[in-house]
Amino acid sequence: GSNPNAKVSTSLWEIESKYSGQIYDWSFYDNRFNLFTTTAWSSGQPVNYTATDTTNGYKILKSAGSVTSFNYSPSANQFVIFHINGDVTVTNDITVPQGSFLSIIAKGTLTFDPSVTRADGWYVGASLAFPCHDVGNNGCDEDDQQFQGKGSFIGWNSISLERSNQSLNNTQPSELFTYSQDLFLNAPKPMKYYTKHYKPFIP
Repeated sequence: GSNPNAKVSTSLWEIESKYSGQIYDWSFYDNRFNLFTTTAWSSGQPVNYTATDTTNGYKILKSAGSVTSFNYSPSANQFVIFHINGDVTVTNDITVPQGSFLSIIAKGTLTFDPSVTRADGWYVGASLAFPCHDVGNNGCDEDDQQFQGKGSFIGWNSISLERSNQSLNNTQPSELFTYSQDLFLNAPKPMKYYTKHYKPFIP
């Protein structure tokens, strides 16, 4: 955009802080999910939420490989966790009804296709990528729709925000993230682990 007050600090960080707590990544949950019932799942396979899942209060689906087109949204009163040994590309809007839960935990990169305008849930990956619309591979076309993320979006190594809607960037961010207390309260037992420590960086 052309906002004269926008700037990037010389060192690329205005305020730096260090996190010295537990790393809740794919490997962490790979160990933790050994304590719970899991189901093998592969890309494109339908999700069958059974009466047993309702009794347990969750369904954990484990994929041995990457998912090239993720487009699942849970129904009412469903609590679904995807544990993916690879990369994931989200290709459709994802909505989570009030009182439900969804999480995707990827060992690799979680990518949100430029056509996706909304994603609810908890998303954890080594990296998160929000690529821009690029026809012809000549660079961003700067005509992206706003992405609205509701929940938690965690890339332990990096988060790449590449969308651009040109002049609208001054008043409307290309990526908008909002916290969801509902998802926090509805997180099933396999996702809950309370020990953590945050230490602020003091220059």
